[in-house]
Amino acid sequence: MKLTYFIAREKRRTAAGLDVFLSFFLIELETHTSFNRALASAIQRSPHPLKQALEEFYTRYTQKGMPLTESIFILLKENPSVEMQRSMGLIEHIYMHGDSLPVRHALKRLIEELRNRTRLEWKTYSQKLVLFSVVFIGISTLVPALFLAFVTIG
Repeated sequence: MKLTYFIAREKRRTAAGLDVFLSFFLIELETHTSFNRALASAIQRSPHPLKQALEEFYTRYTQKGMPLTESIFILLKENPSVEMQRSMGLIEHIYMHGDSLPVRHALKRLIEELRNRTRLEWKTYSQKLVLFSVVFIGISTLVPALFLAFVTIG
């Protein structure tokens, strides 16, 4: 049970940085840098758990001579999430067909969806914290009052 929790947590942490990675990738594309340079720059600026997975992907692609599609396939096998599949699908499309305005808009929409999902997760987390704090305050006031009542009566 604990192992599945840690695996799920690592997958969430890896998927959490996708919006940052895609944002930097989009910025690099908009400045008219080459695909490989934009990809390398965005990988270097991405958060740690995602950065490690993307660096392995990029090493397979550039240094080991593996085609981009196969390298993406291995990355998706290691990190099977819908967000990662959509992100890598767009990157593969840009690699195969070139950068165009509709693809940039699709990339911007995906970034916004990922950010909205992250905001929703944080909002849910903060609501849980509020609930736990209210329960803690309630218990911390009731237990001493009950103890005092039992001591006074008994």
